[in-house]
Order: sequence, then C-alpha cells, then structure tokens
Amino acid sequence: MNTYPVSPAGITGPVDLIAKYGNSNIEAMFEKMKTDIGNFTDANAEFDLKTGDEIHFMAGYEANIYFVSKILGFDADGSAYVLWDCYWFGINLSTRKWSKTKLMLN
Repeated sequence: MNTYPVSPAGITGPVDLIAKYGNSNIEAMFEKMKTDIGNFTDANAEFDLKTGDEIHFMAGYEANIYFVSKILGFDADGSAYVLWDCYWFGINLSTRKWSKTKLMLN
C-alpha cells in the first residue's frame, strides 16, 4: 500500500502521476481518442497551458489530495485532460485549484 505525507491541514500528497504512469501507453491511447472524437486542442491560451505541461492540482472527494500530472490535451470547453490512473481525467481550470510548472527537458 502506498502512503503519502499528510500536511497539518489534512492535505495528502503529492501523488506524482507522471512517475507512476508516464511510461504507460495512456498517452498513445489518448492521442487516438482525440483523433476519433475531434474538438480537442493542444493549448489553452486563457491559462497559458499546452499539451505536455506539468500541472499540480487538488482532487479527491474532498479536494484534499495534491496531484502532479501531465496535460494530454484540452477539450472544446478548455478543460485540461491529464494523465490519470484510469487513463485520463478532465480538469475544469476555471473551478479547480491548480498551478503550473513547465517540464524541463535536457
């Protein structure tokens, strides 16, 4: 069983989904789904985000788990779809607590 640190405020994490699922075939599956469905983009100009960016966000039933994941794409409403344990997960950027960092590739 994985255990993650719990802060005094009751926040669990961070749970690094990139480390956990980054070498899986989830990204390839998502790319196929984007092509099949359409209406997906690779950027969200309003929030200055793009496919491949690392994103930190709060989720869970009580929004008390801190996750780190990678953006796979954006739907027509601008929601970010991120690498997740059930393949991918949509995040409404207007309502969810999040912050961004850029992946530094050497």
